[in-house]
Amino acid sequence: MEAELAQCSAVLESLLNKVGRNEGRSISKLVQLISDNKNLTDQPKDVVWNIFKELTRVRETLRNLQKDKQWEK
Repeated sequence: MEAELAQCSAVLESLLNKVGRNEGRSISKLVQLISDNKNLTDQPKDVVWNIFKELTRVRETLRNLQKDKQWEK
């Protein structure tokens, strides 16, 4: 699971320069949350669940942003 989070963090950091300010703030907070909790085996379930929820929220935000961009074309 830690390897997957490291990969997610790298992708999120790459996205920071490609999204607007609001999305960037959400992504930065998520990257920090992942960084603060790198060793998931030592974390309570609620911390792991919170990371999952934030990843899901950011994913949906990016999906909606992509749909909006396609709508503008």
